[in-house]
Amino acid sequence: MLDIHLPHGKLEGFKDFFLHLFTITVGLLIALSLEGWVEHVHHRHLAREAEDGLRVEIANNEHELVRQRQQIDDGQKLMGADLKVLAEMRAHPPSTNRFLAGRTGYSRF
Repeated sequence: MLDIHLPHGKLEGFKDFFLHLFTITVGLLIALSLEGWVEHVHHRHLAREAEDGLRVEIANNEHELVRQRQQIDDGQKLMGADLKVLAEMRAHPPSTNRFLAGRTGYSRF
């Protein structure tokens, strides 16, 4: 909050009044300009921090997406191998020395 103080002496006429008014006006303009500049710099700093955070988040998401795609590809390969084994077991029932390659449970991505 800005404080404006009354003049210490008595105003002797319009000249002193307008000089005092001019001084207060210039002081307020300077103070408000400085405050606006500080806010502008602060907002720029916050925007840069947000952009940096978003870049890191996007990079992490990209790495996670690559990892999950690899998990899906590996799972599809295992299921394909299991389907081949099941088809062979169906075609030749006495074959008991075959095992399924797939996992027993699925983890969340």
